[in-house]
Amino acid sequence: MDIRILGPENWEKYKQLRLQGLRQDPRAFGKAYEEEVDFTEEEWKGRLSGHKTIYGAEADGKLVGMAGVLFTDKKYFQHMATIVGVYVDPAHRGQGIGKSLVQRLLDDLRRNPKITKVRLSVNTTQDAAIKMYEQIGFVQAGLAKHEMKIGEEYTDQLQMELIF
Repeated sequence: MDIRILGPENWEKYKQLRLQGLRQDPRAFGKAYEEEVDFTEEEWKGRLSGHKTIYGAEADGKLVGMAGVLFTDKKYFQHMATIVGVYVDPAHRGQGIGKSLVQRLLDDLRRNPKITKVRLSVNTTQDAAIKMYEQIGFVQAGLAKHEMKIGEEYTDQLQMELIF
């Protein structure tokens, strides 16, 4: 397995995995499949640059996992990074790919002298993800009730953080 930062040239593989995740596991994302399915090539390429960095895990030439990190240019929040869009293809789960992605991302963040805090949100229904984040060192920082609504069902989100 190879973990690396994805660039605009990887947009097609990223698009395929992202749309798969949005369809199969909508509670893992803050967007709906319908919001992204019609993105243009340029929009997909744009998602792989700017204030967001996307890490990808490849196995046998196929993108099987991803994890993103967002940065802000807001003066009082430049010390924080936010992990987003962690997803592993169901056929490749249980192999430590998600954990490896997040650990690689954190290793890179630790080398950035500006970053001293990493945060994320995870739905309370995602027990495996919560356990993984806690194993890595994240602690629970709060609970946002009714944070996401899919159809008529509300989902709470656990706010987690890691201070370097």
